[in-house]
Formats: sequence, C-alpha cells, structure tokens
Amino acid sequence: MDFRLINAAIQAEMRSTRRLFRYWVFAVLTVVAGIGFFFQMSWVHAMGSSASATLAGMSPRFFIAGMGFNMLLFFMIGLTFLAFDVRTRDEREHMSEVLDTRPYSNLEFLIGRILGLTLMVWFSVLASFVLVQIYGTLVGVFQWPIGETIEPFSVVGFLIYTFFMLFVWSAFLVLLSVVLKYRILVVIAGLAFLFLQGWAVFNLPIYQQIYLSILPGFDLGSDIDPVFFAQGDGAKLLTWILLAAGFTLLATRFHPRADGESGQNRLLAGVGVTVLGIAVYVGQVYMAEQRIEARNLVADLHKGYENHARTDIDAIKGDILIEPGSNLAMSLILTLNAPEDVNALVFTLNSGLNISALSVDGTTPDWEFRDGLLTIDHGLAARDRAELTLTIDGMPNVEFGHLDQAIDLEKGDFSDGQMGMLGYLTSYYSSSYAALLPGGYWLPAAGSGIPSEDARRYPVDYYRIDINVTIPQEWTVAGPGKREATGSSGDTHSFRFAPDAWVTGAGLLASEFEQRAVTVGDTTFELLLSPVHSKSLTYFEDADEAIESTLKEMLEHANSLGLEYPYGQLSVVETPSRIRTYGGGWRMDSTQMLPGIMMTRETAFPAARFDTTFSFDSRNQKEEFEEGFEGGIGQAKVEALMRFSENDFNGGNVFQGVARNFLHYQTSARGDGALALNFMLNDLATRMLTERSGYFSAHMFDDGGFNVIMGQIMGNLGRGDTDSISQLVAMANTSRPSVWDRALGSSLATLDTSQAPEQVLNVLALKSSAISQALLDSYDIEKLGSLLAALVERYQGTTFTDEEFHSLAAEHGMDLRDLLGDWLYETGLPGFLISDVETLRLKDTKTGQPQYQTTLHVRNGERTPGMFAIEYMWGFSRREEDVTQDKTQPIRLKGNEAVEIGIVSGSPLWDAKFHPYLALNRGVVSLLGRDHFAQYKKLGVDNFKNVVTEPFNGVRPSAWHPDQDVSPGTLVVDDLDNTFQFHSSNEVPSYDSPFVPFRVDTDQGIPAYQVFMDAPSWWSRNSELQDAIGRYRKTIAMKGAGDGDSWVAFNTEIPKTGRWRLEYHLPQRFNKWRKWQWGTYDIQLAVDNSTHQIEFDSGAAQSGWNSLGDFDLSAGNVQLRVSDKSSGSIVIADAIRWRPLDKDEVYTAKAD
Repeated sequence: MDFRLINAAIQAEMRSTRRLFRYWVFAVLTVVAGIGFFFQMSWVHAMGSSASATLAGMSPRFFIAGMGFNMLLFFMIGLTFLAFDVRTRDEREHMSEVLDTRPYSNLEFLIGRILGLTLMVWFSVLASFVLVQIYGTLVGVFQWPIGETIEPFSVVGFLIYTFFMLFVWSAFLVLLSVVLKYRILVVIAGLAFLFLQGWAVFNLPIYQQIYLSILPGFDLGSDIDPVFFAQGDGAKLLTWILLAAGFTLLATRFHPRADGESGQNRLLAGVGVTVLGIAVYVGQVYMAEQRIEARNLVADLHKGYENHARTDIDAIKGDILIEPGSNLAMSLILTLNAPEDVNALVFTLNSGLNISALSVDGTTPDWEFRDGLLTIDHGLAARDRAELTLTIDGMPNVEFGHLDQAIDLEKGDFSDGQMGMLGYLTSYYSSSYAALLPGGYWLPAAGSGIPSEDARRYPVDYYRIDINVTIPQEWTVAGPGKREATGSSGDTHSFRFAPDAWVTGAGLLASEFEQRAVTVGDTTFELLLSPVHSKSLTYFEDADEAIESTLKEMLEHANSLGLEYPYGQLSVVETPSRIRTYGGGWRMDSTQMLPGIMMTRETAFPAARFDTTFSFDSRNQKEEFEEGFEGGIGQAKVEALMRFSENDFNGGNVFQGVARNFLHYQTSARGDGALALNFMLNDLATRMLTERSGYFSAHMFDDGGFNVIMGQIMGNLGRGDTDSISQLVAMANTSRPSVWDRALGSSLATLDTSQAPEQVLNVLALKSSAISQALLDSYDIEKLGSLLAALVERYQGTTFTDEEFHSLAAEHGMDLRDLLGDWLYETGLPGFLISDVETLRLKDTKTGQPQYQTTLHVRNGERTPGMFAIEYMWGFSRREEDVTQDKTQPIRLKGNEAVEIGIVSGSPLWDAKFHPYLALNRGVVSLLGRDHFAQYKKLGVDNFKNVVTEPFNGVRPSAWHPDQDVSPGTLVVDDLDNTFQFHSSNEVPSYDSPFVPFRVDTDQGIPAYQVFMDAPSWWSRNSELQDAIGRYRKTIAMKGAGDGDSWVAFNTEIPKTGRWRLEYHLPQRFNKWRKWQWGTYDIQLAVDNSTHQIEFDSGAAQSGWNSLGDFDLSAGNVQLRVSDKSSGSIVIADAIRWRPLDKDEVYTAKAD
C-alpha cells in the first residue's frame, strides 16, 4: 500500500465532506448537544455541590460518558447520512474516471475514504472536548462558579475509543453502500442497526451491554487512580480494529471499480478477518457469561452452608504486609469460641487469596479452600474455644463479596445503571491505592458469605483486633483505631492497630495521603486526602479553630450522655470513585462506615465547589459576612461542611458513621426484633449525639429512582432551600403510600426481607425514626443517654434481645411498652380523630394584654396507644419579631380515649398543625386551613366570642366523639372504605424509567395522584385535600373525563327498609390554575335488580354535601356507580352519605 495515496484519498474525502451542508448540521447540533450536557451538569454541580455530598458527585469532571454518550449517538446517526451515498457521489463526481488516471487500488482508496469520514466526525468530537478543557482551565484560573476540566485520562481514553468506534462504523456503512444498490436501503440498514443497539442498551443485562454495545461503557473518572478506558472498553478495541479491517476488505471486493487485484483473495481475507473480529466479539460476551455463571456457582456453594452452625471470632491478631498491586501477605491467629456444637469450622475469605499454612490448636486438620469458602474438618462442642492459625498471601479479588445482594448491578438493565454511580468494586488493590474492606472478606469471617446481613438469624460478630500493618514508606494507612508506629525498614514502615474496644467488620485504607489532624482530649481526628485534591483543604484554613471547637463540643456532649468514643482516633479517608458504597444482603447498607474510619469518595468533598460558596468580591464584603454570621467565617464554613455531610444520601453521612462507633460497633440486638431495634437505636444515637439524621438506600438508585429524587431536590435548590435535602430524600422514599400499606400489613418483627426489600427498608426508616423521635420528645436526653451507656456497658462485645433491652429501659425508669405499645410485634397503629378548632376571647390580663382561648378535642379511634403534638403560631403580623411559634409537649393517648387540648395565646392562632408521631393519619394535619391569618385579620380580632372563664392551657380528659353530632342511622361510605371499588379501562403505565421524573405509586390498591400531573387518565387517589371526607385521612378518587368505561362504585349495606336520602360530597375546587372544567356526572344507582340514572352537575354543586334524591329502599346492598363520563374535564369521587328520613322529612320530601 502507498500511504501517500491513502493520505491523498483522506484529504479528498474530507474536502468532499466539508462541502456537504448536512455534515455541518449534524456537527453543530452534536457539538452543541455535548457541550450543552456539560454545562447542564456544571450548573447542577455549581448549584448544589457545596450543599450536598451527593450533588458534589454530579461533577462533570468525572462524567465523561454522560457527555460523550449523547454526542456519539448523534454522530453515528449523522455518519449514516454522510456515508449512505458514497457510491452515488463517486458516480456523480466521476470519481472512477479520476481513479483510472491514478495508480490507486480500491483498498487504498477505501481506506482513505473511510478514514476521511471518520476523521471529519472525530475532529468534531475532539474540538468539543478541547473547548470544554480550555473553558475548564479558565474556570480554575479566574475562579468562575460554573464548570471545570474533565479528568484528562478519561478524556484521552474516550477519544481513542471513539476514533476506533467511528472507524468501524464508517467501514460498515461504506460496505453497505457498495453492496446495496439503493441509498435508502443503506439508511434503513444503518438506522436499524442503531435501533438494535438502542434495544440492547435498554433491555439486556449490563454485563452483556458492556460488550455488545458499540458505544463506550459508563464509568466514573478518577483522579486518585486514573484509567484510560471504562470497564470493558479496552477489550472491545481489538474487536473494532478487526471488524473495521474486515469490512474494508469486503468493501474492496464488492466495489464496482476493477483495480486488477484478485477479488477472491480479498473476499477470503475480508471474510476471514471479519469472522475473526466476530469471534473475538463473541468470545468477550462468552467470557462475560462465564464470569457471571462462575459467580452464581460461588453463591450456590456458599448458600449450601447457609444454615451451618457458626463459631464466634473473639480475637484476631497478626501481621499484614501490603505490597501495592502485587501481593497481600498475612500471618493471622484467630481465637474462636462455639456458641453451639459445631461439626466443622466454616469461614469466608477473599477468593483471590491463597492459604499456605493452617493449624488449629497446633495441629493440622484436613481443610479445603475453594471459591472463597474455607472448610476445616475440626469440630467444637458448645462453649469450647480454639485457636486458628493461618498464613495467607495473594492478590485480593476486588469483585468478590456481597454474594446475596438484593440487586445485582451487572444483572440489571439500563434503568438500574444509576447504581453504577455508587461504585462497583468491593475492594481495591492497585499500585496507587489499597482498600481492604470487610465486604471483600480480606480477613476471615465466620460462616459462609450467605446470608451476609441478618441479625435475626446470625447476630453481629464482635472481636478484639491487634494487627501490625506494613506499607510502603511514602504511604499512610488508616484502620480500626489509633495508628501506632512500630518500625521502619528500607522502603517500608509499620503501624499497629490495637484498640481497647471491640470491633466488627474492620478495614484498612492505604495510599499516599495528604494529612490534616487535630487532637481533642484523648481522641485524634484526621483527614486523609489524595495529594491531587489537597487544594480542597485551602478553603478551610481559616476554619481550624472553629473545627476544633466543634469537635470538642461534640465529644463533650457525648461524654455528658455517658458515651465515650471508643477507638481513640477517627480517620476520614478519601477513596476512589470505583469502590462501591453499598453492601450486600437485603438492605445493601452503606459500606463507607467502619470502626474508626469514615470514608469519603473523591466525588464528594474533594469535588465540591466550596471556593464559590465562600468567595467575596472585596474585603468589605467578607467583613460584612462575618459580622452577620455568629462565629465568623470559620463557623460558617463548619456549618456548611456539616450540612454538606448530612445531605449525603450516597451512604457517606459522617454523622451516622460517627454515631455507629459509639453504639452499633460495640453491641447490637439479636433475635426476632433485631432489625427494627438496631435500626431505631442507630437513628436514636445519631439524633442524640449529633442532633441530625440521615437516610441511605441503594434501592432508590434502582429503576431510575434517583431521577425522581433529583427532580425534587433541584426544585428545592431553585427555591434556595439547601437545609432539608436529607429530610426531603427520606420523606420522598418513606412517606409513599405503598410504604404505609406495607407497614400496616406486617409487624416490624415479622417483616419479610425477601419480598420487596426496598419497602422493608423504608418501613423500618418510617417507623423507627418516628419512634426514636417520640423517645427524644418524651424523655430527657440525659436519661436516654444513660440507657445507651448502660446498654454498651452491659453488652459490649456481645448482643442482646428486645426483652433484655426493654428490661434495661425499665431499670432506668422508662416503660417503653406503656409509651409505645407493642411496637415490635403488633401491626396496629393509633388513629386520631380531630374536632373542629374553637377560638374564644377571654378576659384581658391584669396588665391589659388580650387573651385568646383555643380548644380542640382528639380521640384515638384505635386500641393501640399513640402520641401527637400540636405546633402553632400566633401574632398580630407576619414579621418574624411579632410571631410566636410554639409546640405542645408530646401528648400520649390510650386506645379509644379522648382528650381536650387548650392553648392560651395573645392573639388568635393563625396557623396550627397536628403532628402524629406514627399513626393512621400518616402525615401532618392542618387544623386551621390554608390562610387563617388573613381570615382573622379580615374579621377583626375582637369578633371572636367573648366568654368569662378561667384560661385552660394543657390537656384534660374528654368524652367527645366525632359521631355525637351525626344523625342516628346515618351511613357514610368513603373512598378508603373496603366496600369502595374502582375500575380503569386503560392500563396504568409503568414509569420506572430513567427518563421519566416520577413513579406511579399505589395507595391502598389505587394509583396515587401526583400533584404535578394533569387530570389523570386512570383513577387516582389524591390525599392532598384537607376538606375531603375521611376518618383518619382526607382523600378522594379522581380521574380525567373519559368515555364511561372506567368507574368507581360505593357499595352500602342498608340495615332497614325505609326512605333514605342520598348525598354526594364534593371538596372545594382545587388546581384552579389548570382550569379544569367541572361538569355533569354519569351516576347510576343499582338497587333491587334495577338501575336508576341520577343527574348531577358538579359545576353547579356546592362544596360539601349535595343531595342526589330520596329513595325507598329495602334492607340489603345498594351500589352507586360513578363513571368517568362527564361534560367537564375531571370526575371526583369522595364520599356518599345515606340518611334515614323520619316521618316529617318523608312527608315534606313527597310534598316537594
């Protein structure tokens, strides 16, 4: 081949392509789309990165695939329309005549043509990234608030991959153009292949997508340990090169121009190379299948030992040598005891390691180590002890672990791909970073790897640890507790970790770190960051004193509660983005929290734009800020950091992690109530120690759920609300109607974690957080602190049952069952019925100050006791200094009892909310309507009824019942009653997609209405209306107008024969901004095998009860059916009421 001729063909093709108008259309659109995505990501990052560690992870620096995916998809479509007529262009431009005058071979010509097309597209991709990198560099120089450079290794790798991907696509299209006679067939074939690619991306498991998709794989970039290619992309390059060569050779065979070369040879060569490329392609897919199958076999092996009796590990002692990226050597001694008879010792150890020597009590029994399962032919009787000695070396398998995870990312489809943002490697062991984590079983763990997390069956195993760790001289290591130097030799140095406290799930993190440390009392706090991110520390240099003061306050607060930090040192350590942040089992809990260690991803704190948050245009501006903020700029930065961490819902909430060191890593519950009790105690400890809370669920990243949450978060950020992100995330997940339905269907102790585990987690979060808050509001924090301290003191290093916990609480003067009922084993919840609020004007005080008496009655309509509080506001204006905001003490109400609550204030209340801790009412109830302040200002403060009576401020028993004012015999059927039916003719679509910003949830069997939806095309339940009818909840069923095939039915059992009046309830008009039309309804009454058509015009009806007529009925069932047929645009079904008429009413009605 003559490369000069190939170059001439390249130049000719590029000139020809540049003349095509469609090239510039696609080039401009694609570049704009790519850069637009970059700026979209940059805007999200700029708005929220300093407010939330999760939003900091949306940094465009690490999302090379996000920008590139859109660009390449557009370019592949554009390339299809550039290459589909290459043969026609040859004929139109008389290219054959030109070629005949030059010594070109078809191979040289087509290679040049294909490369020319490829380069024209690739240069556009290159230009896009060059522009982005130039802009990002300028951002760093001038400290602009939006944007940054993309991680360079990932850019280079992406560009290399993109070139070969475009090259093979060009070759494929050129082959189609010379084989197919018609241009339209080339376009159809090309677009069909892209459609097939799209189908594969959206439907095939991710482990197959990695190799079957022509597009680059999704992976987060990394500054700590950068790589060129995403997972699987490097292996695909050989495939693209072979296929491009094969397609090119085949194209030369079918090209109409004769160049004197042997067509048969080129055909054989083309077929051979193409088949080889396909073979490599298929081989990669086959190896992926084999890898998944091998992993399934490993899981099956471990599952076979799931019920095997386990020993307890009491202590681990030994020496560990970390040789980065090459070998991990360990000499370990494990002290064991047997809680019950054990016929063989079973352990789980990372499958990449090798055991070279093993002994039990000095003898060498038969043993086998296969696929991470170590079985030793040595039995122990109950309460016997033994000493196991192991010599281990090898390279850890960084993918081993979490064998029973509820969601397998690789087996999931595109909608599960968002979980990839949480990382995918269980451990990490490269030449630049070592992360030995408990989920990867770098230390032996008793029993098989299944189940990995179920305290009801296998309690947490606590042990003492004493290890000496040797690492490279320039490295630092973080572990369980204080790091004590033990020596240095040549290129290595060693450190000992031997905390006095017990641990569970110990880990080691080692690399070259930039360290910042402060010692408060006997405890050292250190931050270990990669040197490439040390710049992040400069923004907090003026906050050193505030940080130390805050840490001191937190420790003193813990000590005042009787809780002491047990490990002597807490290390906050930066980790590569590819380490997964969630574990296995049904819960898939955060893995970023370890004894003595809190991990922070490189996409969290190091990626946050704190520089723009605390940037000031002038010294005066900074001084004004400091004057307006108590504690100055340093304290402002500390509070920003605390908010930043609390709003981390990727599993890196520092407050939750620190709290676990005080309690969960020391002791925990076992037995039937263990899941709920541990969940509640962890939440309680976090709230007590830090006055903050948090939420993490890896499940919410499944099925596109992350987009749902992000939509709500960005709405909050757009309104300037950054403090409530964590609460927003928790509420968005736990307050869904389907979660409440699950909570009411099973007790906490009997929750089945194998069925919808994400709902189990949300039920636990919903109930446990309410219970912990009830405890905090009911008892002094010091009293609760003494309970937790006693729990640690009595059960440290072991576990306790729920009976032992309740007994210990009783010893400290807290009868939790009397306060909360049987919260672990019963499904029932209290249900609060609330009277209307009455306001009276009292006699002025002796000083002439006005007094207003507000009263209301509350009845618990269920047998389960419950708690509530009332939050209220009053004042004569809305100015902050004129407003008094207060809240009653928690009010406990036994089952089927009522109380009256009295509130005395200086003006009428203009806002009051009923807060049930955990009840069938579900959410907060507004007691005074939307704008009571405006109403009472309009009426005048003196227009309230004046009475002469003593002020009543507090709670007293009441005989009130909501049915006392209802006419005897009245029957009300609500949309929440069991006799209410619905039917939708059209199927409710599933919106569990990454591209749709909401999910359709269900509320007691009916799809839940989303407030941002238009009139729904299926029956939906709206629970946002306070004036609807309902016993504990105010809800309606609603649907957009249809053809009458969809309906709801109110079924009523009439107890006696007689004349009855039927009434239909409508709430106040809502969503007026949508301009829904309220028209006539299609209503039918079915009684005694006959049907009566009833006329009803909702537009002319009043809000409240509306008569539908009087009817002579026999005892038995009657049904009122309301279809979706209407002259308006919306149909509302709230409630109906049957009222028996007395003789006078019957006479009057008949006369009318």
